Amino acid sequence: MSKVIRYWIPVGLYLYLIFQISSLSHLPGPKIPFISELAHLVEYGILSYLFYRAFVNSGSKFLVRYSRSLAITASILYGFTDELHQAFVPCRCPSIYDLIFDGIGASIAQILRINLIRKGISNKVKSRYKYC
Repeated sequence: MSKVIRYWIPVGLYLYLIFQISSLSHLPGPKIPFISELAHLVEYGILSYLFYRAFVNSGSKFLVRYSRSLAITASILYGFTDELHQAFVPCRCPSIYDLIFDGIGASIAQILRINLIRKGISNKVKSRYKYC
């Protein structure tokens, strides 16, 4: 039960945060070029990391072995449902481009995580997960 609380509750809370932000008809802040794309990259990069963290600590050999791919896939699938949700929010519309940036952000997060581990920046993580 403590693994669920420690690793899956943050995923659920972050999914809820994304849902709440997507429910807004007008996003707060100034309209700056490319800020939406950057927000999708960062938002889904964080989600991908949280999914990875939950999968790799699940105790299931399958989930641990395929944790990177599953984290990217789960993030993209949630991005898809988020875009569908936006179709029902006033003044919002779904965008395939947003979904593409979601997938890119999720993938970049996993690539960065792998590269940081290989360079020894996070030896604690490297020794903890044997499938990295």
